[in-house]
Amino acid sequence: MKAKSRRNVARISILMAACVIVGVVVISLFRHTSFDSAKPKGASPPSRAQSGDQSLIRGLRYSAVLGDESQIFIEADQFRVGKKKVGFLRVSVLNEAEITNARIKIVREPAKPPPQGPDAPQPSTPKPEQKEEANILLDSAKTFLTEMESSKAFPGLSSAKIVSVKIAPIELQIYEGNHSLLKISAGQAGFDLKNRKIVFKDRVDLSAGRELWTGDELSIDPQSGGVIGKKKGGATAQGSAEDLSRIFSSLSR
Repeated sequence: MKAKSRRNVARISILMAACVIVGVVVISLFRHTSFDSAKPKGASPPSRAQSGDQSLIRGLRYSAVLGDESQIFIEADQFRVGKKKVGFLRVSVLNEAEITNARIKIVREPAKPPPQGPDAPQPSTPKPEQKEEANILLDSAKTFLTEMESSKAFPGLSSAKIVSVKIAPIELQIYEGNHSLLKISAGQAGFDLKNRKIVFKDRVDLSAGRELWTGDELSIDPQSGGVIGKKKGGATAQGSAEDLSRIFSSLSR
């Protein structure tokens, strides 16, 4: 049971790392005042329009290599940075990034089979740091996110004042080679940069292997490692919350 629990924790960490990496990529876009002169490898230059207190990119296409084993691909109809809306008001000192109709795909290289034969090296006992590889990836992503937040944003905007990223709608897929590991789609998703939380809302569909879950909200907290799904109750019933760690038992690496 302990071994199974550790595997589930590692798989959840992979999902959280993937979501945080998406946040990292979004924030990293703020660094480039000219996408033509400083675009990432494999990214096509998006069109860009500016007016007043906001910056706008239409037809966003972005791709980047993540280490030696993964690639990320982002397509979106529109990317905009403007004043954050609180209630019916827009607060001038707080900024929010808004992405419209985002399709995000993370592709991991398939695990290589161990060498066979008499000359194959003997398997060694995994070191503690190897067992925590997924957590190291998550911590590295969070560290990089902090670094991105301290960089300059679009002209006239300060990334230090950007407190959240909103995506509506969103489709996130994680692949191992050509094999789909996980898919999340939702009417909207929010990245809270201050509290480091990610929340999917409005008919959330989650699939991983044979496991399926549909609900109203999916929360991922990289700090605590929690993945919680919520479903609204009826007219008189209260909503229910559940730990979705079991979903990730179908993932493999």
